[in-house]
Amino acid sequence: MRCGFHLASLPHHDMAVIARPLREMGYCFVAIRVTSFLVTADEGTLANWVKRTACLREAGLDIMLDADGLFMTDPWDADAPRLATESETLARETILLRCLELAVQMGCRLLTFSVGSSDAVMARRGEMPIGDRLERDSDRLLCIYLSDVLQDVMGDRRFGEGDLAIDRIVEAISELPFCCPLIVRIEGSGEAGLSIAKEAIDIVNRRQG
Repeated sequence: MRCGFHLASLPHHDMAVIARPLREMGYCFVAIRVTSFLVTADEGTLANWVKRTACLREAGLDIMLDADGLFMTDPWDADAPRLATESETLARETILLRCLELAVQMGCRLLTFSVGSSDAVMARRGEMPIGDRLERDSDRLLCIYLSDVLQDVMGDRRFGEGDLAIDRIVEAISELPFCCPLIVRIEGSGEAGLSIAKEAIDIVNRRQG
């Protein structure tokens, strides 16, 4: 199983500093979330930012672009508009085109975004057989996000602190007849630093045998 780490989990760290430690832990991918800066930056500024991402590939990490950003066009409104919104079609198309251009420039392996409806696979204790659900949708899966999302505030729990059935999920994914990247995301605990990345991949590796 190829495991990736979402850089939104470590907002206080520079990608150039954490690229090699993440690779040494065993991560193969990193996910980068698109921000309003990347949507509105002029070509020169954007080109310089893209050059900075070269450190990730140099460390042996593939890059995935997560286009599900907030405050993309309005600093007062998180949903104005996101790709997940169903209004302001022209603005959404403009953002998506910029994301596609950015993904090409960065040499991304994947670009992901929400289409406006939540069809996420939830796997709380005792719920539906997660493996069966993933296998049923295997022809549509290019990657899998793994996070223990908080219900009342924005962010995720650290692995092992919530009720996400990580053991069942990882075991089910490892038994699937196909392979796609598993992207770990743990937003809201960035002050703990690289330890959250290490504990997450240790859990994943332990659960898959």
